[in-house]
Amino acid sequence: MARQLGPLCLSWRCFCWLLLAACPCSEQACVDDSKPQRNVKLRLLMRDWQSHRMVTHVAAILLRDVMKYDVEILEAEDDWTTSQDLARLANGEIDANLELWPKGKEEEFASFVGDSGAVDVGIHQLPARSGMYVPKYTSPVGSFFSYTALKGEDVQNTYSDVSMKRGENSSDPNRMCETAAWNCKDLIYRPAYCADRRCEAQLLKGSLGEDQGLLEQQIRNNGLNFSVAYTSRKTQERLVWEAYATRVPVLFYSWEPRAPIHGIAGEEFVHVAFPPK
Repeated sequence: MARQLGPLCLSWRCFCWLLLAACPCSEQACVDDSKPQRNVKLRLLMRDWQSHRMVTHVAAILLRDVMKYDVEILEAEDDWTTSQDLARLANGEIDANLELWPKGKEEEFASFVGDSGAVDVGIHQLPARSGMYVPKYTSPVGSFFSYTALKGEDVQNTYSDVSMKRGENSSDPNRMCETAAWNCKDLIYRPAYCADRRCEAQLLKGSLGEDQGLLEQQIRNNGLNFSVAYTSRKTQERLVWEAYATRVPVLFYSWEPRAPIHGIAGEEFVHVAFPPK
């Protein structure tokens, strides 16, 4: 799923200072080494995907080296949710999260952005996409993999070798799986039609909140006989690495650009293509 990344979410004070940092230089040098340090520390949240790390470090350079503010980069824990990120912005624990993916999280976004304390200042233009991925060795044409290859009875054997009987509690901190809107059992989502079909093939999703509901909707809309396992990022990446090491087919949630998965470059995986809208 191609998309523009963002939005950039900041506290009010960090929003003002980043605007100043982005202003063009005057006749004076852009970097004034004689400028005194300010008695303010800005705290930037950094998550572990590649684009987030990049924009956070660029912002830190501008604020620290150009504007002369003290900057602290806080690395998010694996179990931090988007809601927790936004809550920390709203109550002032952090000053900026420079990349959020709000699709499927509109309710949380509305709760904390605007009058509640956090500020949405727009998007950045780094090209990116997320969705279902498979290893390149499973694609007959290498760089293209159609969702139609996930149909058929043989897929139930091909994509069931790497699967889980039960998901992990850390993948669903808001306990969405327990609600009527999700057809979950043991943190495994199954389309309702799987009651009458063989659905042993599985998508390794990771956190339920990442692109919340979008992949599940793609599975339902296209009649794919797949369940969805919700796990920690650590477990998902371990299973993907083990599948890759033994050349076993695996379907999993991922995004581009991203850091390697335990040394396996992102280019070794192919985005599953669905019909364009």
